[in-house]
Amino acid sequence: MAAASNLGWKYDVFINFRGEDTRRGFVSHLYNALVKKPINAFIDAEKLRKGDHLSELLTAIRGSRLSLVVFSQNYASSTWCLKELVQILECKDTNNQIVLPIFYEVDPSHVRKLKKSFAQAFSEHDRDSNAEMEEATKTVESIIVDFSYSGWPCLNAEAFGRMTQLRLLKISHRHLNAESVVRRTQRRLLKISHHRNLNAEAVVGRTQQRLLEISHRHFVFKDEYCKQYLFGSLKLLNLRYLSWLDFPLKSLPSNFQFENLVELDMQYSLIDRLWEGTQTQEKLKFINLSHCQSLKETPDFTNVPNLERLIVRSCISLVEVHASISTLTNLVLLDLNWCAELKILPSKIRMRSLKTFDLSGCSNLEMFPEISKGMEELEKLNLSYSKIKELPPSINNLTGLSHLNLSHCKELKILPSKIRMRSLKTFNLLGCSSLEMFPEISKGMKELEELNLSRSKIKELPPSINNLTGLSHLNLSNCKELKILPSKIRMRSLKTFNLSRCSSLEMFPEISEGMEELEELNLSWSKIKELPLSINNLTGLSHFNLKDCKELKSLPSCIHMKCLKTFNLYDCSSLEMFPSISEGIEGLEELDLSGSKIKELPSSINNLTGLNHLNLSNCQKLKSLPSSIRMKSLKTFYFYGCWNLEMFPDISEVIEGLKILDLSWSKIKELPSSINNLTGLNHLKLKNYKELKSLPSSICQLKSLVSLSLSGCTKFEVFPSIKEDMEGLRELFLDGTSIKELSPWIERLTGLQYLNLIHCKSLVGVLGTLFEAINRTLCPIAAALVELALSDG
Repeated sequence: MAAASNLGWKYDVFINFRGEDTRRGFVSHLYNALVKKPINAFIDAEKLRKGDHLSELLTAIRGSRLSLVVFSQNYASSTWCLKELVQILECKDTNNQIVLPIFYEVDPSHVRKLKKSFAQAFSEHDRDSNAEMEEATKTVESIIVDFSYSGWPCLNAEAFGRMTQLRLLKISHRHLNAESVVRRTQRRLLKISHHRNLNAEAVVGRTQQRLLEISHRHFVFKDEYCKQYLFGSLKLLNLRYLSWLDFPLKSLPSNFQFENLVELDMQYSLIDRLWEGTQTQEKLKFINLSHCQSLKETPDFTNVPNLERLIVRSCISLVEVHASISTLTNLVLLDLNWCAELKILPSKIRMRSLKTFDLSGCSNLEMFPEISKGMEELEKLNLSYSKIKELPPSINNLTGLSHLNLSHCKELKILPSKIRMRSLKTFNLLGCSSLEMFPEISKGMKELEELNLSRSKIKELPPSINNLTGLSHLNLSNCKELKILPSKIRMRSLKTFNLSRCSSLEMFPEISEGMEELEELNLSWSKIKELPLSINNLTGLSHFNLKDCKELKSLPSCIHMKCLKTFNLYDCSSLEMFPSISEGIEGLEELDLSGSKIKELPSSINNLTGLNHLNLSNCQKLKSLPSSIRMKSLKTFYFYGCWNLEMFPDISEVIEGLKILDLSWSKIKELPSSINNLTGLNHLKLKNYKELKSLPSSICQLKSLVSLSLSGCTKFEVFPSIKEDMEGLRELFLDGTSIKELSPWIERLTGLQYLNLIHCKSLVGVLGTLFEAINRTLCPIAAALVELALSDG
């Protein structure tokens, strides 16, 4: 930024510091914080301090609007620092230069009283034979006592970086009260916070006043009452910053003269216009009129040529933006966010410096103006929640635009026939429910990374979508009219592709080679009937969602997407066959086939050695599983509702990780004795196993088993003989079974806490057996809790 040059200064800030103490740490952070704002700061190069002359440094000091003096432990030992300080203080007296001291890791009292390192440094300078240095030392020593009262102790670079948000030094450090701020800015900030002080005499005569802040939020004024306190001539010729929150009049009074004003903050005011007619404010750079609920139009900016930022957020009565806004060639930020009544913008805009233009929430704005050439600086344009119906073709003149937000523009029907904004990175059309056609894409749009067309009414994507070679995220979810995609997709940078709830989409395109970057593909709730074999070209795919694709009938005969982690085929109610799995898909962790029509699982399912969760629940056509299960990483296995499944496979290897096995509502007649290989099993659910009569005796070897449910197994009569104590079993559900007796196996369940025997009508002699078992096994461990639920019969 060259803000200083506009006011006759070469630099905004000169930093005076001891290099050995602070250059690599505090000062470098401070300098970076200033530059980012951007504030034009001077920091000397180390080579400038080699030699005996300070001419270049002294010139920089004289050309700076403000000097920061960073006192550190060894500051006073540097003759260069002291010579610079003499020049700084001279400029303070002769040029009204603002001087702000900062105390970095040094006690201000040590500076003020010349103690410790400062005392030692000055004593050494006293012995210096250099006459020039001796004079400088005396000068510095004489004024440093008073000067040191005005600084910031322990202020770090980050805090100062935040302070520079107000470019013209409105100081708002949370540890400083109003009184200390006034003192520390050499009385340049005047704060008036009570209405009794609101009169010309409070400020008249302060011709050197630079910062003025007036706040009386809790008082209500009538115009005449306030005017009697504002009569007189307020010639604040040196005023740079004016903040007047809750200003009570309809416009600024004509007797306000502030030709040097740089920043004007009038938030929450009662104005319906900022000023009458045309005002000349050549130095004004920043205006904030946010939340002025009576403001109806913006002022005439013809004679405000250097305005850089205009914020008019949430002005709910604003109807029109004055046409002169278009002439502001230095404007960087124009924020009209949530001005709900705004209807009129200039017919053409040509603000060549504009970087951010925010019209989001302007819910009555129907027309966006033409864009002149030369607006290459605009980076962000936000029109979300507006009422615009079309974008002009001249939108393509915004060749520097990186973010275009049109989300929830429900009236938007037309985009330009071709889009060629070569710098565009994000394009958001979410919720544009009237948009039926997406335009052609030029070949130069390689920078676009995110395109969101979710909830739009588009019916097809043009083949030129493949020109978006840099596209990472494409969202077409809830595009219920979408029927046609390009016949082939070759967006090599694509990472996420969302087509969920595209309920008219029947065909998925071929996938070209080179799309290894795609990680997430979501086709859930679509109408597709099959997937092309080329889907296997998505070698980087990790999440594949086909949930509720009720028309899906077939998958490729073999799946070899080696990076796949989740594969969701939930409720694909037309899918009858699951393909074979190639070796090398060790990464798949979740496979959900619940609600599908598959009749069998291929034996190659065991190639999924990394599978954690397998869900086959409600696969009512499922009849066959592989003869053995060897998926050692399995943690949950759901089979409930598989009504036609009659045989559970052998567990050929130890599977320590399986925690939940749910086989409820199936026709399985028995469990294999190898069930004991599930050594980590916690929950075994066998509810409503209508054909199950018994359990293998190896069940007692499941030492990790916590809960066993046989509820509704109407043919289950005999619990197996348990030869070892099952200390871990806490819950046993036998309700609705044909169990006849509890002895002697009940005695082995030494950790049992809950036993459900509701509707066990074949059970005999239960009380005597049970209480005997309790006395024998459970009483010695008093902490155990038994809940007995018995039927009335």
